[in-house]
Amino acid sequence: MSMRVFLPADSAASRVDAIAGHGAKVELIDGSYDDAVKVAGAAARAQGHWYCPDTVGLDATEEERTFARNVMAGYGTLFEEFLRQLAGVPDFLFVQAGVGGLSAAGVSVVRQASAATRVVVVEPQGSDAIARSLATGLPTAVPDVPTVMACLRCQSVSAVAWPILVAGVDAVVLVTDDEAATAVRALARADIVAGASGAAGLAGVLMACADNSLRSQIGIAPDSRIAVVNTEGATDPAGYEAIIGRRN
Repeated sequence: MSMRVFLPADSAASRVDAIAGHGAKVELIDGSYDDAVKVAGAAARAQGHWYCPDTVGLDATEEERTFARNVMAGYGTLFEEFLRQLAGVPDFLFVQAGVGGLSAAGVSVVRQASAATRVVVVEPQGSDAIARSLATGLPTAVPDVPTVMACLRCQSVSAVAWPILVAGVDAVVLVTDDEAATAVRALARADIVAGASGAAGLAGVLMACADNSLRSQIGIAPDSRIAVVNTEGATDPAGYEAIIGRRN
């Protein structure tokens, strides 16, 4: 079975090589993540291939929606295992978001365990589709803005994640590239290797705790138990080393 993966042309070469190393043919397109998703869908339909999306728009077929839901279910396993390892449910879950599949999975699993846990979504400042969508009450697309948090550089919310996010997200925190880099270095000091996208959840926690107004708005207390999840290693080694090499 052959696989074709579509990525924006400015994707890190190390990530392209890693995907190709699993046997996939990587095709780079000029444009954003959303553009790559559209090209992949169009190519699959034109050639009769199986389309495997992790995000879908409102015009998606039921088969496409089912696959995206299955991806979210896979993410849910991560949170189920995570909560089993904790001594009780946390007061807060800070979880990074791109199109919202991961964060929606976190919401679904946490809500089954606790109605009291507050879920905070963390997005890059320039890729804040979830924040804008929640503010307007409707899925809202945003421009493509480069960020060191490459895996979160998305322009729209997944249609299957959106209803879950609307019902279960308590707050959204936006972080800068510098704040994400600070979180990467903080994790490195704890011997945890995390790329900028993976460290974004912690970046949101550090930002919220350092801002008195935001901390109060979210409801974080001195004894609050806050959970974050790292979803990425050093998938861009050069970028990771550049961040680690900078002073905190």
